[in-house]
This record gives sequence, C-alpha cells and structure tokens, in this order.
Amino acid sequence: MLMFSNKNQISMERLASSEEDALVLDPKKHRLREFFNREPCLARGIVIIVFLIVFVIILSVTSYVEGTNASLMGASKRYYTCDEGEFGCCEIYFKCTDKHTYLDFKDITLDRYRIIPRDRIHSNCPSFEYLIQEYNEHYGVKDDDCGEYGCCENNYDIGCDKTIRETFKKGNNEDTILAYLNNSKIMEVKIAKENQEGTNCMNHNSRLYDMIHSYDYLYPDRSGKIDIIPIIFIIIILCWITGSC
Repeated sequence: MLMFSNKNQISMERLASSEEDALVLDPKKHRLREFFNREPCLARGIVIIVFLIVFVIILSVTSYVEGTNASLMGASKRYYTCDEGEFGCCEIYFKCTDKHTYLDFKDITLDRYRIIPRDRIHSNCPSFEYLIQEYNEHYGVKDDDCGEYGCCENNYDIGCDKTIRETFKKGNNEDTILAYLNNSKIMEVKIAKENQEGTNCMNHNSRLYDMIHSYDYLYPDRSGKIDIIPIIFIIIILCWITGSC
C-alpha cells in the first residue's frame, strides 16, 4: 500500500515538473495567456481588428473577381456558348484583308458573361474605338502627357472593326473594301513608359488582349493602392468599443 502511494506521489511530481517545464520552455505563450486573462476585452478587440484588416485587404484585391464577375455570370448564365445565344457573341474585329470581292478579318470574342448582343446588328456591342478610349481613361496618362520617356508604342487601326460592323447592315462585298479604306483611323494607347527602355510596355498583341481582358473584368484597379478609410473607421469604432469595456 505504501509502495502504491509512493508511485502516485512520484507520478504527480513528474506531472507538475512537466507543466513547469512547459511554462519555462514557452514563456511567450504563458504571457499571452496572462494578458488574455487580465485584459479579455482589449485582447478580443485586438484580435477582431487584425482579422478585419486582413479581411478588408483580401476583399479589396479579389472583389471584382468574386463579386462583380459572379453577378454578371449569373445575369447571363443561360448562355454557355456563342452558338447557344440568339445573336451570337460580341466581338472586336481587326487585321482586315482584301480578298478582291470581300474583306476577310480576324476577331476576338468578348466574354459572354460580360455582354451579349441584343440584336442581329450587335448594336449594343462595344467597338474597338470604345475599348481604346475606356482603356486610356482607366489606365492611360492624363492630358496626353506621357512624361520624360514618352508613351509605349501601341497604335491600332480601328477602321477594320468599324467596317465589319457596317457589314451587318450592308453585307460584305466589293463596296466593303472601299469603305475600309475610308474608315482607316489610327488610335494610340496612352501608357507612359516607366523608364527609357520601356520595360513596362507590352507588345502589340499583348496590349490588344489586355484591353479585351480589362473590359471583360470591368477595368480592375491596378494602382496597387488600398482604400484605408474603411479600415481606419473600423479601427476607431472597435477601439471605442473595447475602451468602453
């Protein structure tokens, strides 16, 4: 009986010793627990503030993908391919080629979840000219001033796009070739070079596809800046709440 009692005492001493060792080995965890016990209201407030700051930052970066694009997809979810839509898809036309009796061309399809034609002549579809204007408005320089190093060399002839859109009403024939010559118009994308080498510039095709992608996703913010006003407001409110505790 005495031997059994001694064994229990030894076990309890070992347990107490292991707990003390744990406290010694992890003093930060011990101090953190003491802080939560001593200032529970303030500690909870700090945790909430940190969580909300992280949440707002993540939301600022991904909102246009998870929110806007999802809502647009839901609005047009009945169309899965261009062939299933009543009037096909909206497109941008470029690189027209004279085939003697008609114009050949290349095209890029706009995201069907962003916009779909409402009639046979695609009257609501954006033109190439419109996409360049909007791209410059969102990402280009102000007052056409590209600064010390000038603009990236991205110029596009919108005449092909304009001419092919006219064929929806007039047809694609020999007269279309003459119309294409009359419609020729060069537009410049006004993106300033960041340095003399223009390392931030894109080649002709990459810039074209970036204009399409930017339109499809409602011109996401590329400034890298996060609006801190909501974060500051949340911090003030939470500090007031935790202070009142």
